[in-house]
Amino acid sequence: MECSNSTEPSTPTVKAAPSALPESPQFSDIGNILDPSKSVNDLCQDVATLSNDNKYSLLFNHVSPPSVFPSTYSKGCNRRFNPVWLNKYTWLRYSPKLNGLFCGPCSLLLSIDKRKDKCLLVNRPYSNWVKISNILKKHNSLSYHSACVQSADTLRATVVNPISRIDVINNSTLQKQINENQQILRQIVRAIVYLAKQGLPFRGDVEDLPLSKNPGNFLALLRVFAETDEILYKHLTTPKARNATYLSPMSQNEVISVIGHDIILAKIVSEIKQAQFYSVLADEVSSHNIEHLPICIRFVDNENCIREEFVSFIKLQRVRAIDVAIAIVTCLQNLGLSLSDLRGQGYDGASTMSGAKNGVQAKLKEIQPKAVYTHCSGHALNLSIVSSCSIPLIRNCVDAMKSFTIWVKYSPKREGLLKAIAAEKTHSTSRSILLNMCVTRWIENIEGWERFTQAHPFMLQMCEIIIYGGGNFPQYDDGWTAEDKRNALAHMKCLESFEIIYCMTALSRCLMYLKEAMVKIQGKEMDIVGGVSCAMECCEELKTIRANIDSFSNRIFDHCKRIAEASGVQISMPRVTKRQQNRLNPEFTSPEDYYKKTITIPFLDHMIADIGSRFSTHTKQAASLEKILPTKINDDSALSDLSEAIKLYSDDLPNHEILDEEYSRWKSKWLTSNDSRPATLQEALKSCPSSLPNIHTLLKLFATIPLSSCSCERSASALRRLNNYLRCSQTEERLSALALIHMNYDTDIKIDNLDTCADVSVIPPTKSDRHRRSLNFTLQAANEYPELTQLWKEMQLKYFSILWIWYGLEFAYVYIDDVLVASSDEVEHKNYLTQIFDHFKYYKVFINSDKCEFGQSSVHFLGDIVDENGIDC
Repeated sequence: MECSNSTEPSTPTVKAAPSALPESPQFSDIGNILDPSKSVNDLCQDVATLSNDNKYSLLFNHVSPPSVFPSTYSKGCNRRFNPVWLNKYTWLRYSPKLNGLFCGPCSLLLSIDKRKDKCLLVNRPYSNWVKISNILKKHNSLSYHSACVQSADTLRATVVNPISRIDVINNSTLQKQINENQQILRQIVRAIVYLAKQGLPFRGDVEDLPLSKNPGNFLALLRVFAETDEILYKHLTTPKARNATYLSPMSQNEVISVIGHDIILAKIVSEIKQAQFYSVLADEVSSHNIEHLPICIRFVDNENCIREEFVSFIKLQRVRAIDVAIAIVTCLQNLGLSLSDLRGQGYDGASTMSGAKNGVQAKLKEIQPKAVYTHCSGHALNLSIVSSCSIPLIRNCVDAMKSFTIWVKYSPKREGLLKAIAAEKTHSTSRSILLNMCVTRWIENIEGWERFTQAHPFMLQMCEIIIYGGGNFPQYDDGWTAEDKRNALAHMKCLESFEIIYCMTALSRCLMYLKEAMVKIQGKEMDIVGGVSCAMECCEELKTIRANIDSFSNRIFDHCKRIAEASGVQISMPRVTKRQQNRLNPEFTSPEDYYKKTITIPFLDHMIADIGSRFSTHTKQAASLEKILPTKINDDSALSDLSEAIKLYSDDLPNHEILDEEYSRWKSKWLTSNDSRPATLQEALKSCPSSLPNIHTLLKLFATIPLSSCSCERSASALRRLNNYLRCSQTEERLSALALIHMNYDTDIKIDNLDTCADVSVIPPTKSDRHRRSLNFTLQAANEYPELTQLWKEMQLKYFSILWIWYGLEFAYVYIDDVLVASSDEVEHKNYLTQIFDHFKYYKVFINSDKCEFGQSSVHFLGDIVDENGIDC
């Protein structure tokens, strides 16, 4: 419908605009909506249900009038509608269906309370063509008509040009602010993830904005990011809200907890639950006078891979068995893991952990009898070495070597002299000459003993320079105290003993056979059958050496002779007596024979016997399980070989009644196959077909039984990196979360897809409630955690607008933190306020009652007066 401006200057105009919406036949004729047969109340309800788009169509895309209008006989002549009236009064709408006129703005936009007493042109069509000019002129001068025409202009502007709408402008401003806040948060999270993965401390001397002095790694890293990020730079230098910068330790803890616990740990726990059966590993460690208990879980994942994952550090007040057991059970329950699925325990051999009656393993067996205890094989093998080194000659030599190493390494001057001598002889300074001896992991001392024997000539020369001076090192000629010279003389007398050289060489050669087994046993994927097999193979190799002791001893003695000649040490042996109480006194024919009988043979015999004794329990466990491995299956294999395990785990099998048939098929599969047989439980799991569910379950249970607690030892190493003397006051939650991020270093935490959610709320950051501020965002972890969304429920950015809350509430007009509620009557006003307050309550939004106005017919809003007539600027 073409419309032109009214010729009367006092008349508000409604200009036509190109159609912005597709026309609908129902909304092309206003007579389809305003049915004269309906009551006024029904018409009011029909108009109230119309959307803005429908009203726009009726106002500006109305059907064109016909070329010929129907006539009616009135007062002696036929009368009909005159199209000139449409050009004169552009707000008129002619309904061909009703052959009548309506005021388009008033009939569609007039409030319900005002239109109830209106009739013609508003609720009913005007079709009396007598004196119509006076009626139209009078209607055009009414105040409510002028307000409706202005509302129609506003409606047209918002539909044709949505960008001009106030709420759209607000949304654009808000979206820009949200994008800036997201960018700031991305940089903050990126800095936290980087520091956590690298195990670096966060805090510094002065944590304040603007940054000055040494703000610590966290703020310093953000300062580096800000050099290329203008938005972050503004946030650091001139933050919009001093109490919502999200740089505080409290905010750091929130981010660390979300990434560590709610993402990484949640994923691990989910995989454990899918695996169903699991074992718990624990090992107490002390850090800064605080007892910590690392907890690790061993399970078989969906890809049939054996995994051992760290889950938590627990601070212990006491280390009694009951306290440790309660801590482990509480941790498992907090993770949501059922104790009914616990199938194994792995600890060291301390009585607190391994006690058969009152130890931790006994306490857990009272709860779950199927939780089989396994003494850590790594500890057992290490204890065998420690026990074997208690032979007097070996013990004395090891103590002498430790004493000399400490004496050198705790003095920069002495260590510098030794390095200078070694550099002159070998022309290399790429590594340390001496290594500190590990007190607990003796297998790690093999390299230290080898270096000690290689550096033997250098150590003797160092002692001579300290005592007598001279040499090619004038910078070290003077400054030695009398105590230095006395200690150097004592160490030189000890180093000149051939016994030291032989002991170190013999230890290194013997323990080389155990090193490979120790490395394999410490592996996460090693099962109890394979671990015991490695230990027993080493024991057999030592027995073979013992059977050929003469050739083995000859090789050691020849090597020691070359070292002694290079050092100028004379081959000798202790004085011989008829009776000896403090050392072995065998019959011998030569120095080689003496050292063979007093060092090599006793050490090998002790090692062989001790390994067999300490691994006897492991051997029994492995023997009861190994017959299911394809490499152990033969013609004589029978299901009865697994009777003990089947009796223990019968309730865990899907259908133990058909286990005989499944074992026969499993045995036949490998006896008739030419393929290489799996040698480990993990390989057997991957080769087990789904048609053998009972066999697969048994393999899974056997693989779940722990071999060692070395994963806890690795967790303790991470603890020492994270909980150094500058960071020893961390809470248990923060420490565990940092360890999870640090130990899962390869997890790629993507923070580019960081989005706010619709339930953002604004909570005043008071001192008592500041920790409740939060920002909801999405973190996606590539590969391992695809499309994983985690909401931060306890953080909010104060300068976020609350406009997100009002979507769907068309009666609420919001600008930043000002809310205007428009209603037509008191009942509607109370209803709208109820909905508003429900939203306030749901989103935890606090309002200031002193700044609120209720039940007003006119209010000041954004500097203008808003009333029933519109906006008065």
